[in-house]
Amino acid sequence: MKDSNQPENFVGYIEVPGLHDGVIVEVQESGDSVRVAVRGASGKHLAMEFFGVKDVTSNRPEGMTLYGLAELKEQEPNRKFVFLNWDEKDTAKLEIIASDFSLSGL
Repeated sequence: MKDSNQPENFVGYIEVPGLHDGVIVEVQESGDSVRVAVRGASGKHLAMEFFGVKDVTSNRPEGMTLYGLAELKEQEPNRKFVFLNWDEKDTAKLEIIASDFSLSGL
């Protein structure tokens, strides 16, 4: 059964240990890749590298406290990754359309 609070194009949440309650420290764009550095609630740092990036939509993502990472449907072979802001009233956001991603620092 679909949750009525989720958009039609919702694929699911991506489980990333340490991401929940983490804070985005830095976002670096380089060519067709984007690196997102996060300081987890425990203080441990992790990095997500997105490859084959087609689009980035952001509004001051550094300092944003994260609820999680969701994936939304996108035209294949692309995937849409949405960093979910804990503070629903805050306008900070980060959305990345890319072909894939990897994690490090876990």
